[in-house]
Amino acid sequence: MGRWDISKVRNCFSCVMRGKSPTYVPESRIRVINQACVYWDGIRIDNVKYQNENNADKVVFLQPQDVLINSTGTGTLGRCNVFNIEDAFIYSIDSHVTLLRPYDHINSLFVRYYFMMDETQRELYKKCVNGSTNQIELSKNQLLEFPIPVPPLDVQQKIADVLNKASALIELRKAQLDKLDLLIKSQFIEMFGDPATNPKGWEIGAIRDLVRDVKYGTSKPAEADGVYVYLRMNNITYSGGIDLTDLKYINVDEKEYEKYVIRKGDLLFNRTNSKELVGKTAIFKENTPMIIAGYIIRVRTNEKANPEYISAFLNSRYGKELLYDMCKAIVGQANINAQELQNIKIPITPISLQNEFKAFVEKTEAQKSLLQKSLKKMRLNYKSLMQKCFRGEVF
Repeated sequence: MGRWDISKVRNCFSCVMRGKSPTYVPESRIRVINQACVYWDGIRIDNVKYQNENNADKVVFLQPQDVLINSTGTGTLGRCNVFNIEDAFIYSIDSHVTLLRPYDHINSLFVRYYFMMDETQRELYKKCVNGSTNQIELSKNQLLEFPIPVPPLDVQQKIADVLNKASALIELRKAQLDKLDLLIKSQFIEMFGDPATNPKGWEIGAIRDLVRDVKYGTSKPAEADGVYVYLRMNNITYSGGIDLTDLKYINVDEKEYEKYVIRKGDLLFNRTNSKELVGKTAIFKENTPMIIAGYIIRVRTNEKANPEYISAFLNSRYGKELLYDMCKAIVGQANINAQELQNIKIPITPISLQNEFKAFVEKTEAQKSLLQKSLKKMRLNYKSLMQKCFRGEVF
């Protein structure tokens, strides 16, 4: 960026403003973009709300190439993307989103990629964010003074184009991983039938018939000098995986260790969460034992089942709907305790067939592992390319 002019946000955008608090209605011609719509990979219109048309006289309507940036909330503030939706609706923003409308000498996608850089996000939080932990918000006055590089417009376009291509390759790799996840789900239905209708006529039992040990995790807090990795509910993904990117640590004594430890092959069930997320289920596949937190239940199967079968059942469409229905009447944090988990009805299928399914899952997971390593490398290369682009080393 050293050889380019450094301007300020106020000089690059004709309009910089937060949205208003809308009056919502079930449906109208005016769709409201909120922070649940703005993601790095696009504007997700499945999360839009609707503005009362009779109370929209002061609403600013969006135009193609407007840059939208989330302006409140830990974990969401700073996310931005370009508005390019063209359909029969009119679009506006709520008070949690800021609109940046670029002048002609500014490329919107260039701006998006600039804000995507880790370095830019750090500076944004350092210079433009006010408030305490869960109540942070983007200051408009400070945002107006935020620095932004302004290379020639053709260079901005070249940077946007090359990063678009790199981003598309990453999305392609992610799509390949998604297909493998769907392949496992399809194989489950092929081998065992849809649990909703049980077309193969399996005997129906309960999960308790298939397990030998069910334990809760510990409620002790994490410790800065902890020896053991402390696996928490946020480490279990909705799709049935385990994410180890954000880890805490804990100490436990010898008496507690066996009670709370998880080993390779243990089934993990998230018993407390929002009603949409409660019941997240995954198999622990690491070679290094870890300790589980209290919102997780450790399940060990008996000779009638393997964990891959129970996990696939609970992660199936039927399983997800069943878990949601168990909690839909609950307000706030939902809970499915160990007894309720064990009471869930499940087809009792032959262990030989389950083992065939397990072999298929392991083969597919091996393919996924290779793709995940490739994806990790692609993301690192992508970040490096982005930094080089904005340092002026590519164009």
